[in-house]
Amino acid sequence: QRIWKSAHVLPIAQQLTVGLAGASVVCDFGSLEMRLADRLGTSPVQRVRAFLCHSDQVPFLLGIEDLLTDASLVCDHAARVAHLDFP
Repeated sequence: QRIWKSAHVLPIAQQLTVGLAGASVVCDFGSLEMRLADRLGTSPVQRVRAFLCHSDQVPFLLGIEDLLTDASLVCDHAARVAHLDFP
């Protein structure tokens, strides 16, 4: 919750139970703006729908459809490399 609690979220649904890797977590579902950042750079602002979990152990689950609307997912399994390319 600490990661997204101060974000401006447009709520879509509340108190959903979502299954994840054999466990379940309670989440709210909403739309928010975010950036992805790593040691190489920061993405443009992205509007995504996400499950905003009520636990800091699993803080949020991003909707892959929204994230990949403007980005390309590049995977080279043999080289063990994956990244997102933004326009």
